[in-house]
Amino acid sequence: MKINFEKRISLYYQLIFIFLSIFFIFSIFISVASYYFPYITIFDKISEDLLTETNEFKNAYSDSEKTFEKFLKFELEGEGEKNLFVELFKDNIKILSSTKNNTIINKLKNYNSGDDFEVFYATLNKNPDKFMIIKRNFKDGVSILIGENLKETLNIFYILKYIIIFINLISFFTVTITILIITKKILNPIKELSDFTKTISEKKELIMHMDYTTFPLELYNLADNFKKMLNRIHILINEAEELSDNIAHDIKTPLTNIKMITENLLSEKQLLSHNKNFILILKNLNRTTYIINTILSASKIISDTTKIDNDKINLLELSKDAFELFYEIAESKNIKLSMRNDNDKYFIKGNLKAVQRIISNIIDNSIKYTNSGGSISINLSKNKNYVFFSVKDSGIGIPENEIANIFNKFYKIDKSRQSEGIGLGLSIVKSLVEKLNAEIFITSTFGTGSEFIVKFKQSEVSITKI
Repeated sequence: MKINFEKRISLYYQLIFIFLSIFFIFSIFISVASYYFPYITIFDKISEDLLTETNEFKNAYSDSEKTFEKFLKFELEGEGEKNLFVELFKDNIKILSSTKNNTIINKLKNYNSGDDFEVFYATLNKNPDKFMIIKRNFKDGVSILIGENLKETLNIFYILKYIIIFINLISFFTVTITILIITKKILNPIKELSDFTKTISEKKELIMHMDYTTFPLELYNLADNFKKMLNRIHILINEAEELSDNIAHDIKTPLTNIKMITENLLSEKQLLSHNKNFILILKNLNRTTYIINTILSASKIISDTTKIDNDKINLLELSKDAFELFYEIAESKNIKLSMRNDNDKYFIKGNLKAVQRIISNIIDNSIKYTNSGGSISINLSKNKNYVFFSVKDSGIGIPENEIANIFNKFYKIDKSRQSEGIGLGLSIVKSLVEKLNAEIFITSTFGTGSEFIVKFKQSEVSITKI
């Protein structure tokens, strides 16, 4: 299954989103509770007070209408004419009112109701203030309307609403900053581990230079186990390299002796009749010696990390030397080798031997995989900061699904192809290019040919010894 890492969301942002979502849900719940709980409680209390007050007015009316009027006057003086509204009806005819003008009630919303009363919100006449009004029916066709102005109460909740909004805004910024800081602190050990593993993959180092003693327990255990794993891998690699070097050297010594004896025998006249067999033996010995020397050389190049000073290199001269060296080899295979020469200056900073080997290995690889009658061209170009060395051939090309493996050790495009190469040339090139802080690119079409392009820096770079 192919994973598109570019669309993955960072754990840092995921945690921030989760924490902020929890904060939003919590703050909304608290805000609603802080506003509506006192809202419902207070308005229930107002309706209860109004209901109680209707009993007081009923008792006053039961005494006499004058007593009712005195009680109304007393209430109006205490509450204010704008804050208290009272009307008394008998057989649906208004007989007493706290207002001089005819009252027009605009009902807005029903709030509560019982067997003998109804509570609702309303506005009176053209007054924009809202009132809570209770209408209660008594015996003998008597009913009463009592309303209380809600302006002051609503103003309190108006202010409370903005206080809650202000507190939420301040809380949002405070919590966001806190979450950013805490999340970064929580993920910092993970980031350190991630950066370290990236360094290992880029520099191919297996030594853990990182202090993880301050990590939380779980990450400390992870880092410690990772360090132990690296140490184990380092030991295994060293053992494998030592074993391969020992085997190669052990094989090389007797082969060298056999080669010397065979060469001496060839020089003796009495053995001329066997020259053909001895030549065949010598050819195979040379082939075996070449393979062993290549393996030893590749092992040394890939594992060596000693730093040296840079050399000022004339890439054009090196390319010309390589062209002359491989011209006859290409001609013997009926391959046309050409080089575009514009006599421009192509200077780079690097390791002379390393650059020579990169150039020769790429050209040699193109010759090996270009059939008779084909062509190979060597080109140099540059821009402000970089110099480009390219080798383009009309060879067998590389299948698209195999391009990613072309720089692997012992890899061959055609496994059945009987060539002198053992699949180490391009892996050596890749290793040298990385040590020179350069880059290599491949464009290829299977059956048509390939082009290898090496991008060198013109400015001074830090180079690793070969």
